[in-house]
Amino acid sequence: MAVMNSPRAAILAAGGLLLTAGCAAPDYLLIEEAETERFEQRFDGVDERLEALADAHEQSQRVAREAQLARIAGAMEAQTANRWLVPLRPVDLGESDCPEPSCPDDQLQSDQELSADGMLVFGEIEELQLDPPGLLFDARIDTGASTSSVDAREIEEFERDGDPWVRFEMIHPEGDGRIAIERPKVRSASIVQASGEESRPVVELHVTIGEFSEVAEFTLTDRSHLTFPVLIGRDVLRDVAVVDVGLERATEPMTPDDDDLDAIDADDHVEEIPEDEDEDDEETEDDDGDENGDDDEAGENEDDGEDE
Repeated sequence: MAVMNSPRAAILAAGGLLLTAGCAAPDYLLIEEAETERFEQRFDGVDERLEALADAHEQSQRVAREAQLARIAGAMEAQTANRWLVPLRPVDLGESDCPEPSCPDDQLQSDQELSADGMLVFGEIEELQLDPPGLLFDARIDTGASTSSVDAREIEEFERDGDPWVRFEMIHPEGDGRIAIERPKVRSASIVQASGEESRPVVELHVTIGEFSEVAEFTLTDRSHLTFPVLIGRDVLRDVAVVDVGLERATEPMTPDDDDLDAIDADDHVEEIPEDEDEDDEETEDDDGDENGDDDEAGENEDDGEDE
């Protein structure tokens, strides 16, 4: 206590304290700077992570916007494509009282043989139905003939209500007399044969060969010297059927639709003429001439310069 109370001791003590404080101050300052550097490094890392998160968020928003725009574009395209479609309301018809449709065995069916091109296949000889008169006839199917023809006798042209008509008779295929038929005249055809050129009246008849059932043009001519009363040429076969000359009767006889026959008035102006036993047989079939006659059929060509 005596020492502390002396002035010298006080000065020495004060100087010691100052020296101690001076030595401790730099250490304290170094610690603060290190901590600051660590904090700055941490802040830099946080900034980098924030920037990465911001970039990822922006990219996800961009992808979401593109997907939404694509959905909107698809919806608009679908709406544009369907704007002309009219929605149909479902209708409850209930139980139908209509009977199930029936199809007789002799009606047109869809089991006829077809070619590779989807065309009907006819044989060289077929049995067909002509309306009028609504009977079955044997016919020669000939792609060498440009026109179709039918055996007609007593051909007479006349006018009815100012329009040209033709009256003709056909031999009944069963030999029971003849059938008188009157049909509107469509035109006149010039037929060129080896014997010369001939003008024939043309009428429309409904022809049914198997599944083929259409209205076709036929020239009227006396075919008594030929084997078959009906010739089917290219004008009927074109784009419809092909002919297999190795076949005969490749089709089954069918019955045409009644509406088709009504459309051409097939039942009008048809009269059966009974066979008269006392009438002389004016026309006889020459067996030797049949083959030659068939050759003439193959040479029939229709002249482009027809007289209408």
